[in-house]
This record gives sequence, structure tokens and C-alpha cells, in this order.
Amino acid sequence: MWFDKIDQIPEIAKRCGFAIFELPRGSNFAKILPKAVHIRKLDKDPVTGKAATVIKKEQLEEIFPIVDVKHRTNFYLIIEQGEHLNEAACNCFLKHLEEPHAKLHYVILVNDANQILATVRSRAQLFRLKSSAQITDAPNDIDPRILALAKEYLACTPAQLPSFAKKLTKDSKTARDKCQQVVDAAIILMYKSYFATGNHKFLTKLDQLLAVQANIKNGNLKLQLVAHML
Repeated sequence: MWFDKIDQIPEIAKRCGFAIFELPRGSNFAKILPKAVHIRKLDKDPVTGKAATVIKKEQLEEIFPIVDVKHRTNFYLIIEQGEHLNEAACNCFLKHLEEPHAKLHYVILVNDANQILATVRSRAQLFRLKSSAQITDAPNDIDPRILALAKEYLACTPAQLPSFAKKLTKDSKTARDKCQQVVDAAIILMYKSYFATGNHKFLTKLDQLLAVQANIKNGNLKLQLVAHML
């Protein structure tokens, strides 16, 4: 499910026994339900003294006595950076989910919900922040010239596609490799745009691009660039 603004999280969490919120990198998790109990990855591991890399079950066990109290008002347990929960912590957490209370709300905040253990993710209602319906930025490792061509390809009207295909395939020696790179970059843009917005128009375009990608390796370049995008 999708939501529009970060300040909607308290109201959404109030309706859920367990919710996962996937938020952009750089989000200030501490400001989300600041009066709730927050658990986050420690700066240093108390045993080794080295930088902590995971949230351990011991951190959860310390707080669960407070959680287990029969609360008369809404009580929120917030786990920040939920993708850092190790397997033992996840299993510990799952045991507590088996005894829900009407006033108890578990919230996990993450940058990437796919990194959470599947058994935990399957128990939660997953919410992703909807941003703009515009095409999102691509990874920095894509050649800017290829990226510009990919965006131009995606913006083409049916009438413009033949001239774009002609331009892209002008140099016969490099045409196939260049076309492959442009289509691959366009696919990345569509994936990122869909997951950022939830707008299904990007899925339609993605299906078309995947058809181009599947046929462009051996087929007629101009034909494949045009036919599947009409």
C-alpha cells in the first residue's frame, strides 16, 4: 500500500497491530512518533566494542517487559533501520507478535523492505511512501549520455519513434550495443519510478521495454525499438 506524507504514519500505525514503512534514505526516523519507544542499531557492539552492524535480540529483550504491560492507551514500539535486525532478533520479535494487544502497535521503519526477513515481512502491513509521478533519477553509474537517450526514448510519441530509432542506429558498428544500453537504462528508470510512486502507468511501459529487451539482441533494431512501444 502507498501513502502520501510521512506525517500520516502515526494515524496509519494507530490502525495497525504491525506495520512496516519503507521511507527514502535520509529520512529522520527519530522524528517519527518521537514519544514512542525507539530501538535502533547501536553505535558500538557492547560485547566486542566494534561498530555495531545489526540489531540484536538482546536489545529487544530489554524492552519487551515494558511492551508486555497491558496498556490502556496506545503504545508504539518503533524499530528503526529494521533491515539491520539479525535472524535471532527477528525470531524473538515474531514470538511477541503471536500475542497481540489492541493498544499495542509495532512499527518497523526501513529504507528497503526487501531486506527484512520474509517471515517478518509477511506478518506486517507494508506501506511505501509515494513521491512524484515523474520518472525518478537513475543510479549514478549510468553514462549520462545513455541516460539522456533513455529519457528521450521514453518521451517519444508514436510518431517520433521511427526518427529516434533511426538516430540511435545510425552507426551500424555500435548500434546494437548502444540500443541495448539505452533500453536497459530505460527499464531501470521504469522500475525505480514505479516503486517510488506506485503509478501503474510505469508498469505498462515496463512490459513494453522488456519486450524490446528480449528481442533487440538478434532482431531488427529499428523495428524492435518502434514496434513494442506503440
